[in-house]
Amino acid sequence: MPATLNQPHTGLTRYGFADRMEQIDAAIRRDRRPLPSHDLNTDNYRRWARAVLHAEVKHAVDDFWRCANALGAGLVFDDYHRAREAAPYRFDHERKAETALHWLDQLNLHDGTARDPWSHWTIYSRERRREWARERWQLKQKFSVAMGAYLGARVAYQEGLVVVVRQKAAA
Repeated sequence: MPATLNQPHTGLTRYGFADRMEQIDAAIRRDRRPLPSHDLNTDNYRRWARAVLHAEVKHAVDDFWRCANALGAGLVFDDYHRAREAAPYRFDHERKAETALHWLDQLNLHDGTARDPWSHWTIYSRERRREWARERWQLKQKFSVAMGAYLGARVAYQEGLVVVVRQKAAA
């Protein structure tokens, strides 16, 4: 445990809880680690993206809770809302991974409306099919932009640019 959290409580002050939470907050931010690099061999880009993005989002939550429990502060946070409690402690690339995952899910749901067993594709009019294709194109563009932002943030973190910013903020 970090020395700042091992110090005995010297008495209740008006700001004692806030000071303690500030120490816990700083310790969690310092101890968080990103997911190691991930290269998957697959021909299906969407399947690769789904696996990578889901791993990033899951790791962000699990790593927050690992840090909080290691500091003995796990009970301070709401275990029933694990993702919500971990959200303020996410790295930039983890936030962007969550956004890209959202757009990928939207794209997959939209594609399912034309390809699932209960699809109405066969009864869609020509105009409705064109509208569907426009919607699909827009979703693909949003996913592509979000995925590019995630990959850019991930590369920036791996190059150490984000680490420098975090160290200055913690000081």
